[in-house]
Amino acid sequence: MSSDSDGVRYELLLTEQHATRLVYEGTLSIGEQQHPVRVEVLAAPESAAGWRVQTHCPSAPEGRRAALETTAGIMVRSAVRRARNHGLAPPRRVRRWRPLPRARPRRP
Repeated sequence: MSSDSDGVRYELLLTEQHATRLVYEGTLSIGEQQHPVRVEVLAAPESAAGWRVQTHCPSAPEGRRAALETTAGIMVRSAVRRARNHGLAPPRRVRRWRPLPRARPRRP
């Protein structure tokens, strides 16, 4: 069982690359548990950045899912933006470690 002092290992690989969409798939590792995660970077001309991110990690622990998905999306978006700003191809891999977010208490 993981404790709040544990961290989360994010490991994502670029699995699809299209003109208007990038897809990264991988895992979130929390202690011995691994949860599949998918991050899509989609073209969004109406956005100031020019794209938006959708993240899915349905098996992530309840109460932490939203924070884990948000962190994965932010990391991929940041890596893609950095590459684009330097005229480079999107990164093939995004691998990071972050502290485990606090669990949100369930509402009655």
